[in-house]
Amino acid sequence: MTVAHSWVDSHPTPSLDPLLNGVDHAERCGFGSREALYQWFDGYTSLLHECGFREYVYEVPDADVRVGQVGQAVFSSLSASEVSVTELAHAN
Repeated sequence: MTVAHSWVDSHPTPSLDPLLNGVDHAERCGFGSREALYQWFDGYTSLLHECGFREYVYEVPDADVRVGQVGQAVFSSLSASEVSVTELAHAN
C-alpha cells in the first residue's frame, strides 16, 4: 500500500498538492466525501477494515475546509464537530 500511495500525481501529500500547500497545526486530513475516501484507498479497504480502521464523519463549516486536486481535504479541528464513527466497509 505504501508504494501505491506514494505516487505524487495520484496520491500527493498535502504539502505536494498545489491546492492545499500543506497542513496547519490545527488542521486534520480527510476527504471531501465518502466516495473520495474509497477512491483514494481503492483496493485496500478490506485490509484497512481487517486492521480496525474507522471512518469518522465531521461537520465543518465550508470556510474551514480545503479540498485538494484529487479529493484529499484538510479541515480545521477547532471548528469540526464529530457526527459519526463507523467501521470502514469492505468496499473492495
